Amino acid sequence: MSLFHFIRLFKQSTDLTPYQYVQRRRVEMAKKLLNQQNLTVLDISKQTGFQSSNYFSNIFCKYAGVTPTSYRKY
Repeated sequence: MSLFHFIRLFKQSTDLTPYQYVQRRRVEMAKKLLNQQNLTVLDISKQTGFQSSNYFSNIFCKYAGVTPTSYRKY
């Protein structure tokens, strides 16, 4: 199976590209960590596979609608 074909089938099944799916899963994991632990946002961004806390915050905001710090307060 070609990469293009895989991506097309994946998107048909999930309405997301594989990259978007991974980002969404990372954000869901980050939400759990923000609710359960007293880790810093930087620590959570690293644990969820993001190299930059700024990029993590941008992606988190894109999928969650709020910043990680704001999400933690709720």
